[in-house]
Amino acid sequence: MIVRLVRLVLLSALVFAVASCDGGGPGSPSDEQRTDAASEADTPSDPMQPAPDESDDGAVVSVPARSFEALVTGSLDPVSIIPSVGLPSAEPVRWGDLLIVGTADGTVAARSTDADGLVSASPSWETRYAAPIDAIAVGPSLLLVAAGSLVEAISPVSGASVWRADLDGSRVTTRMTMTPGSVYLGRADGEVAAIAIEDGTVRWRVRLDAPVVDRIPVADGVAYAASEDGALYAISADSGELLWSHRASAGLAAGPSVGSGMIALATIEGDVFVFGVDGSLSEWQIDAGPVLVAPTWYDGSLVVVDGAGTVFLVSDSGEIQWRYELTAHLAGVPVRIGHALVLGEAGGGLVSVDLRSGAEISRISFGAPLKGEAALFAESLWWVLGDGSIRQVGFDAEYREAPLLTAEGSWVLPETGTFRLEDERVSLAMRSGRDAVFEITVTSAPSEDLVLRVVSADGTEVATNMGKVALSRTVRAALDAGLSYELRISRPSPRGEITVSVQTRQLQ
Repeated sequence: MIVRLVRLVLLSALVFAVASCDGGGPGSPSDEQRTDAASEADTPSDPMQPAPDESDDGAVVSVPARSFEALVTGSLDPVSIIPSVGLPSAEPVRWGDLLIVGTADGTVAARSTDADGLVSASPSWETRYAAPIDAIAVGPSLLLVAAGSLVEAISPVSGASVWRADLDGSRVTTRMTMTPGSVYLGRADGEVAAIAIEDGTVRWRVRLDAPVVDRIPVADGVAYAASEDGALYAISADSGELLWSHRASAGLAAGPSVGSGMIALATIEGDVFVFGVDGSLSEWQIDAGPVLVAPTWYDGSLVVVDGAGTVFLVSDSGEIQWRYELTAHLAGVPVRIGHALVLGEAGGGLVSVDLRSGAEISRISFGAPLKGEAALFAESLWWVLGDGSIRQVGFDAEYREAPLLTAEGSWVLPETGTFRLEDERVSLAMRSGRDAVFEITVTSAPSEDLVLRVVSADGTEVATNMGKVALSRTVRAALDAGLSYELRISRPSPRGEITVSVQTRQLQ
């Protein structure tokens, strides 16, 4: 079993109780702790960070189905309307505190946003192209722009060009998929191309029999491209070699979706195909209408939305678990956020649905239908409307999943103190600015043994749950101000994913 080590820095800004004067209010981080967080501030915020709860009692407020409300205090909250200088032709993206939009007149503009989501009236920078902006993709240090047959990498800080790749011929017709080394895209002439992120070198080009639709997802070294004539192609992401293909009985308007070790595809006639990574096929009959957007994976099940506005949750055996009917045709691309699915309606409505039950959570009305795909940033969705404006929508934290901690990076504990684990052994660094009591609780998990230990910097065991005990036990540890400690979580026989909560109380 591979042992992963995940290091966290628990900032005292998150230890709200221990820094307060009255024993119950939030405290402020010290200068030293602000320095600890500086490396995190240079990168775009984590979209899994929970949003603040704005309701009085913390409960999600539901509204009657089929009703439209100007403002709902539940999971969807219209925050602001941003007039666009031109007609947006590519979905907005976020980089740091910048909202970046591409328009039909060939302009890419970045505007700064403040903590309240307000967007500056004047752009921080603008870049102009000779063709409409077809797609934008953003990475840690580069912004990629597709305009006609040109793909250009520019600085998200200044808009200055880094490199250009002119593909000649037809325009880009898909959203771009970025990986650490390459960007993948499809074109109107049926070509799929991979371009190196480092310098813009075209790594490979593959011509399909028909134009490519939607996005080209990449997983485990394979790029999956769908074409209008109903074909799905599995292509080596490294070399461009065709690994396998399948042609459905009907055409496609939506691309594939990869998740749970499977690839899902839905046709304009409503047929759903599920493939293994080796190309093995299952076909599900769910009586759907034309499917115009890619399906979505959720907890091993598949979410399918047809153009008429019916939402299906289908189990891994093809059985329909629930269905939900929108009040109008689907508009825009649905977005999954944790346990919720957010969908637009042709009449201008925006609805969130609980994926666990199919129940409607909340609903608001924009007066204009949504277009394309939303940009998700922290607690907000940013969507282009049919009238050309951009709408910011807040989203309730209750329906977000706690972040999954892995060995692939260094994490700051969420303000809620809750995270998920699936490894055999994980270690978290902890420190408090004041004397405090930490309470560590496993809030949900498969039935298994678990060992929790809090160890000081010199190796002394401060607290433990005495070895293998039931998961519901809580461990309390008194931590001295300014000293470092380590929380070690061991799972002798891990049986899946667990959720852990770390909370603090002021030491009396």
